[in-house]
Amino acid sequence: MLKEVLIFITATTNEEAKKIANRLLDQKKAACVNIIPKIDSCFWWQGKKESAKEVLLIVKSTASLLNNVIKLVKEMHTYELPEVIAIPIVGGNRDYLNWIREVTAVPESASSMTVLNRKSQSKQKMKGSKNVKRKNSSSFSP
Repeated sequence: MLKEVLIFITATTNEEAKKIANRLLDQKKAACVNIIPKIDSCFWWQGKKESAKEVLLIVKSTASLLNNVIKLVKEMHTYELPEVIAIPIVGGNRDYLNWIREVTAVPESASSMTVLNRKSQSKQKMKGSKNVKRKNSSSFSP
């Protein structure tokens, strides 16, 4: 099962942040990216304490895509050592977390789809004939 993660990436400018965000979204490596401008970062770099104005990206994705996100950021970023760190999402709105997985879903092989379909059918049988109404997903906006 895919686990949802938040990935933090710092960028030098809003333009760089938007380029990274758009590429992540275009390639479905992220379901949503928040861009937070004008953060103050303090850090050690090459033996010296430094500070910089940066832009923070908060990426909603899955753990299975993390290595792909890291590779993309390293290819695009102007920093020699770009920050790309992930933390697991331990809880939240289940519908939102499901949406993250749906948007970033990697096509699966027919055999794994068969296993998933069997699990789904088993769960439906256990629920009996009760139908659960869900909110219209087309009105959902992250």
